[in-house]
Amino acid sequence: MGQFQKLYRQDLLVASLFRNFLLAERVMRSYKCTPESHPALPPTHQHPLWQAWDLALDHVLSQLPDVHAGKKDYEPSQFFSQQLSAFQVWLMSVGDSKSPPQQLPIVLQFLLSQAHRLQALELLGRFLDLGSWAVHSALTVGIFPYVLKLLGSKLRELQPILMFIWAKILAVDPSCQKDLVKDNGYKYFVQVLGDTSMQCEYRTMAAFAISAVVNKYPMGQERCLQSGVVGTCLGQLEEPNPVLRQWLAICLGRLWQNFDSARWYGARDNAHDKLISLLWDEIPDVRAAAVFALGTYLLNTSEDGTSEMRVTIDQAVGSALLQLMNDASPVVRMELASALHGLTLLYEKQFHIAALHFSEGKRVAATNLTTSVTPTGWIHVTIAPQDSDGENEGGSTASTNIPTPNSPLSTSLSGNSQHSISNGIDSLASHAHNGELQSSSVGGPPGDLPPTSRGSISNGEASGKQFFEDLPKSKSAPGGASLGARNWYQQIWRGMVYLASDPFPKVADAAQHVVHGLHDKLRQKPQAKMIGATLVASYSAPCSPKDAGHTVKCATLGAAGMKFRQPKSGMASSAIMSRVKSELTSLPPTGRPKAPSPDPSSSGDEDDEGESSLHALSTQFCDWCCKYFANPLMKQPSECDPASPGYQQREYRFIRNHLVREEMARSCLPLSGSRINDQIFVNREARPAQLLKFHPYQPQLAVIHRNCWSIWDIEQGSKVTSFQENCTYSTAKITAAEFINPHDISFLLVGSEDGAVHVWRDYCQENSEAQKPTLVTAWRGLLDMLPVSKRVGMVLEWEQQTGLLYASGDVRHVRVWDTHKELMVQDIPTHADSSVTCLTSDSAERSLLIAGCGDGTVRLYDRRQPSNSSLVLTLREHQGWIVNVLMQQYGSESTIVSCSVGGEVKTWDPRFMKSVGTYNLSPTINVCDIHPRAPLLACASHQQQAIRIFNLERNEVLNTIRYHDGFMGQKIGSSNCLAFHPYKVLLAHGGVDGMVAIYSTERKKLSGR
Repeated sequence: MGQFQKLYRQDLLVASLFRNFLLAERVMRSYKCTPESHPALPPTHQHPLWQAWDLALDHVLSQLPDVHAGKKDYEPSQFFSQQLSAFQVWLMSVGDSKSPPQQLPIVLQFLLSQAHRLQALELLGRFLDLGSWAVHSALTVGIFPYVLKLLGSKLRELQPILMFIWAKILAVDPSCQKDLVKDNGYKYFVQVLGDTSMQCEYRTMAAFAISAVVNKYPMGQERCLQSGVVGTCLGQLEEPNPVLRQWLAICLGRLWQNFDSARWYGARDNAHDKLISLLWDEIPDVRAAAVFALGTYLLNTSEDGTSEMRVTIDQAVGSALLQLMNDASPVVRMELASALHGLTLLYEKQFHIAALHFSEGKRVAATNLTTSVTPTGWIHVTIAPQDSDGENEGGSTASTNIPTPNSPLSTSLSGNSQHSISNGIDSLASHAHNGELQSSSVGGPPGDLPPTSRGSISNGEASGKQFFEDLPKSKSAPGGASLGARNWYQQIWRGMVYLASDPFPKVADAAQHVVHGLHDKLRQKPQAKMIGATLVASYSAPCSPKDAGHTVKCATLGAAGMKFRQPKSGMASSAIMSRVKSELTSLPPTGRPKAPSPDPSSSGDEDDEGESSLHALSTQFCDWCCKYFANPLMKQPSECDPASPGYQQREYRFIRNHLVREEMARSCLPLSGSRINDQIFVNREARPAQLLKFHPYQPQLAVIHRNCWSIWDIEQGSKVTSFQENCTYSTAKITAAEFINPHDISFLLVGSEDGAVHVWRDYCQENSEAQKPTLVTAWRGLLDMLPVSKRVGMVLEWEQQTGLLYASGDVRHVRVWDTHKELMVQDIPTHADSSVTCLTSDSAERSLLIAGCGDGTVRLYDRRQPSNSSLVLTLREHQGWIVNVLMQQYGSESTIVSCSVGGEVKTWDPRFMKSVGTYNLSPTINVCDIHPRAPLLACASHQQQAIRIFNLERNEVLNTIRYHDGFMGQKIGSSNCLAFHPYKVLLAHGGVDGMVAIYSTERKKLSGR
């Protein structure tokens, strides 16, 4: 292949010479002459392609006698048309073959013919769409110079297909960027992108092509910047096509990556404000692309490190990015971790201060203590005394300048003091490694809880709320100036630490990498330890204004708290000051560091490390987006082909679901005389079940334990799989579970008491290392879980038709998540002073949301109303904790059924405030479940050790499953959970002794249907 490229593709004259050699070999061998070449080439005179050449030649020569005699006119050769037809037939019947057709080299010659060029390009585009192998085959036979030359064409009808072909080429072989810049081919892409009359799909391909040209290629960045790409991309960020918005943002991010000139072009056009508006886009990929663009926008260095405008822009962007920490998309949060890492690199020394503040857990108000680095290299500490209400007493302040520990003044500290510095730095690592970065039990951001109160419920709510109240509320985030400089650094660092406890492991690992990296610098590099020895000052509030001149002391971080020592006098000599100045010249007083400059006295390793420190975390987001163009775009998905296995499997599931629903309609008819006491399944788990969940259409039962779950096949009576959500993911108790997308390929969604939501696929695979459940996504569905005496944790309601997930629990609102957009779309205040214990929604009308509360009320919300006025009805007849509530669809009517802990069951018409039925089942009820499509209710209590099943339609108890002694008796222990099957008359029971049983109607009744 290398010899072919050298002889036939690199030089036009050499290529022409060796093509003539091939023809000479074909002709001269028929005259018993054997031509030779150097280098020697394999014989080609018997190649099958010569048959096509002979046919075309015979067609021309056969016409010569008649043409010469004037009997008929010359008929042009149909060679090109025939070869194009053959190529088209091959494309229609290619199947899964990955062998290029014989006509492919001939098609390249069609590109030189204006009459066949458009058809040849369309067929070539279809061939390239087959996959990466097709692109490699086309490049091997020499397509590149042909399509590169066509970029100089002014024909508008060629633009769409040329953009498609180049998108395919650049997706597979990005190295073409150099040739495109060299031959000015990139200008064609810029022209197509700027033509707003062009369809969005082709402008998207142009944006992708430009992003490939500028990707890590300074010359491409410079040329595209001069062509006005920044303004062109910014002007189209509001286009309705989401893929176009995504690639415009990626193109901008790659354009100004490590290229300050492009960044300043963007600053002139307020690029950061326009990109910030994309942070709340409905499409997660667009939000991730916007975060990527803003991250590269921040991570640039310049000689002008003292520009106040740069610092203002950085703070505005950083404050806006912080609001995405609870985005439901892990792709967005991964890009967020990378962007915040870039900020920690730019303002490294300021984040050392913020990290050490956090590691010690001292909460000093911003108005009480402020720190700044002076131009001479000292840390300036100002303390304003406060009264008990937090107000400044008469404006009296005290301030001092603390020498940096890198100076001889600091390095001459005693051994014990230096040891305490190391302990203080090590405490930061312990926060990141030994639980400080784990999710707290109250769901608040971990950066807000001091080490002494990690996991404390009493401090969690205030800390979590305070963190998010400090963030700018405006989506446009007009500036970080609203936050104090020191407070801004602490907010960014707390955000990074918060991401280090992210429920999605890859995001948490990336953020922990940043936290551990900064810890290592604090512990190992003397230049980074400069802040550690003298960080926090202590003071005693004066009893009267005359005592305002209190003492400020230098502090060193100790393992057990703060240790103070008075600096020795007479140590600040001029030599010391000059050394401190020389070591801190890279930190200007305004905050943003200057570009690192090589130090002649430093070693080469340090220089390399200094430059590499300005590279943020690398993610695979852009590479993943590029695969979109490498995959087939014209081919119909296999699931739409009736002959494909995927289509047939989906058709089978559709028929199966229909039969299950039909069976439900039949099985509900004879319930009046049926008893649900036939035990058709019983097994013992090692731990008691906390939740039970039937799959609607498959014979599966999910048994949820504290932080693990197992799947049972209820027909075979065997355990399919068991999965432990160990400390790798979460140690919080699982309080909710749902099967989502059950009609097709199912996923298992679980919610924990810390507010985290995890979604698993392949949850019913056999126990093996290669086929274990896969975490699809995870996010924090709730924050600021309230400290209550009786914990509910997280309560979830899944609405399959709309893809909405409702989350509530130990909070004062119901949070609505759109899983298609991966966005929180609404926060509905509960207007209740207690936790939400259960949720249900009206799946038919899709407008009513019902919540049962711990104060005994049942509250109805109209989701169509604004959030603050969505509460339309409060039902107050219950006297105790609501155990369960359900909007029951039985027949043509919808009825609300609620059950309280006092054993009182009520039915409601949603149109009225008074109940239409009341039933007293037992003195107390601990667990209860209501059948969604049959008038059945099951309840149990710890005291009676029995399950009572009630017919709501006939107001009668069907039967009671009790504890029996004896050889043939059923043992029913205290109940932990009950669950009805959504479409069958099956009741699952989980006891405190680990027993799991399923009860059905009597077998004779089942056989009689």
